[in-house]
Amino acid sequence: MQYEEKLKNKLNFGDIFELVKRVVERHLGLHRAGLTLLLENMPTYIGAYYPEGSNYIVLNKALVTKLRELKISDLEYNSFIFILLMHEYLHSLGFYDEKKVRRLVVEISKKEFGENSIPYTHAASNWLEKYPELNFTVVQEKSFEVVTDFDFGSYTYLG
Repeated sequence: MQYEEKLKNKLNFGDIFELVKRVVERHLGLHRAGLTLLLENMPTYIGAYYPEGSNYIVLNKALVTKLRELKISDLEYNSFIFILLMHEYLHSLGFYDEKKVRRLVVEISKKEFGENSIPYTHAASNWLEKYPELNFTVVQEKSFEVVTDFDFGSYTYLG
């Protein structure tokens, strides 16, 4: 439950990703360093993706921007980002079967946060049903934005 308390705060993508890595390592004993987060405008039915064999997680900028505009709590917003990043992080660890990854995200969320938690609810539901306003998001032109300070737990000091 310590992680759910942290998700109640104002966090950036890097802060949330550090929680993802800790939770995944705790539950699966796996860790990977050196990932970069890109933001890209995409249709809202796509949350994020991991280009297989790359060092990138690509998060849907239009989706997370619109979600933030819905005035939901920090816990709800951060939990949503947490679930998306965990899903793609699992792909980066070599889990490529989409159904298996979805099950793992639900299973890990249930074990870590409990069945009545917002992270588990996000993992086990369809965000377009939960937030129907997202269906009407107009996607701007395609562009990539690199998020700085993302996988900062993997950096070493270069004096």
